[in-house]
Amino acid sequence: MKVTNIQEVKDWLEEEIAENKPVIDGDTTAEVGTADIIFGRNELAQSLLDLINHSEAEKRKQSYLNRKE
Repeated sequence: MKVTNIQEVKDWLEEEIAENKPVIDGDTTAEVGTADIIFGRNELAQSLLDLINHSEAEKRKQSYLNRKE
């Protein structure tokens, strides 16, 4: 997977979260021995997505504040 921009990373993280949702929500069961992996991948994907979104929001805020000066 060649990543050319941050939106591609965000899209992939969102897909990872969506794919794991049925197991996380308990709507389906994981194969024996894979539940911990699925929960870990989901936690990592969600954490990275939150970090990226927070960073982008801070950049937008700073950009806005710089324009007002």
